[in-house]
Amino acid sequence: MIAPELEKIGKQIDLNSVDNTLLRIAFGVACATRVETSLSDETIIDALQVGKRYVLDVNDEELRRAAVDASSACRRHQGSNSLDGSGNAAVSSSYSVAAALRGRALEAAGYAAYAAVYAYSSSAVTDIAAYRDEHKWQINTLNTLLDEHK
Repeated sequence: MIAPELEKIGKQIDLNSVDNTLLRIAFGVACATRVETSLSDETIIDALQVGKRYVLDVNDEELRRAAVDASSACRRHQGSNSLDGSGNAAVSSSYSVAAALRGRALEAAGYAAYAAVYAYSSSAVTDIAAYRDEHKWQINTLNTLLDEHK
């Protein structure tokens, strides 16, 4: 679930423009990092590390390969039979990483928010109030990154 305020900020700053590629990746990676502990697939964990390095070093080819690897790993991710729902949070966290590395920042934020709420309580994912803290963090983080990238 993507916060409407995030979508509004994204439109105001033209987040999807080529000029904002690094900002999109940095924000997507920050969101995915928030739910990193629920990741279970080594390929996706490694891909997130590439994303973190990209934000610091800007290596386009390494990021492209990691994005392809993460996307492939997501498609084959089975979740888990865990009663606590953590396996299903892992699927959403994985998709957050894949979206982040492809520069789909708001999509990454949506998957990360879902994973965070699901990991806490699977029944809460339909309650918009359950996303409040995560959305607040995402909005603050995007605004901070925006200030840093000006």
